[in-house]
Amino acid sequence: MPLITRLVDRVSTLEEQLTQERAIWAVLEGRVNATAEQGDLAARLKTDVCSTTPKLGRIFQAQSPAGRYKYDLDEARHACAEQGASLASYHHLYEAWQDGLEYCACGWLSDGTARYPMQTARTGCGSRIGIITCSHTSSNAWCFRQLNIFYRPPAGERCAPCNQVLGVGTDEGLKSELDRMKIVVKQLSRKIADWLKDRVSSLEEQLAQERTIRTELEGRVDRLSAHVQNTTVQDELIGVNETDLCSTTPKLGRLFHVQSPAGHYTYDLDEARHACAEQGASLASYHHLYEAWQDGLERCACGWLSDGTARYPMQEDRLVLF
Repeated sequence: MPLITRLVDRVSTLEEQLTQERAIWAVLEGRVNATAEQGDLAARLKTDVCSTTPKLGRIFQAQSPAGRYKYDLDEARHACAEQGASLASYHHLYEAWQDGLEYCACGWLSDGTARYPMQTARTGCGSRIGIITCSHTSSNAWCFRQLNIFYRPPAGERCAPCNQVLGVGTDEGLKSELDRMKIVVKQLSRKIADWLKDRVSSLEEQLAQERTIRTELEGRVDRLSAHVQNTTVQDELIGVNETDLCSTTPKLGRLFHVQSPAGHYTYDLDEARHACAEQGASLASYHHLYEAWQDGLERCACGWLSDGTARYPMQEDRLVLF
């Protein structure tokens, strides 16, 4: 039946999602373990500091809120300072250009020139490749925000950029900073892993609920099929569709009893309809109540039905006083 098919598809989707979540979880656990085992991280980073750019950080362009090319040199310095940065040097821009930066907009540098980097010769952008100088009296600002990692090479070690730019701090300071970074990464990875564990547990619980519902509905369908086969109109129901089945037998769903917050037996018929609607339901029919009674329902409390009658189902003869 279509409903069972949808439930089977839903369970399959959840199982696939569970597999994906567990795969991500395993990758994160691996990253946590790898981070904890990287004892040579400090040595490798010291090598990187000496062999690549003179300063570790990020270069970016700032534009005035008043519009494009509105900063003079002092205003550009101030704009960068407001973002925890300083005016970039020509060397910063050159290194970024070597790494592939292209930006067709002039920006002030710390040497008082305004320039921009181009990787391709384009009309309107200087029509050439390289670090292009601007003749504007006002411009945007090239800012550089430095990463605070310091390293001083041992005596006799040739590392000119480090001596010039990172000539403060000690080996111990660098190791301390790297240790702190590893701890932060490990803690963050653990938090992500814990979140994923909770997510997997939630999905497993939802999957179990879906399977329970599917099992109950399959049993319900089996009982309905047996009921249809025992009727005298069996031949008329050959090829019946889902709509016909729902009009002949009760809808697949849950029948429940609602009581007014004001107390026992205080709903009139319209109020009862409204109370059901507030819970995303409708008044049950007599046939719904009859089917539930056949399945063993017993409730010694009257309730409105859609035909305007109030009834209740009993499995045993009991003296009832109203």
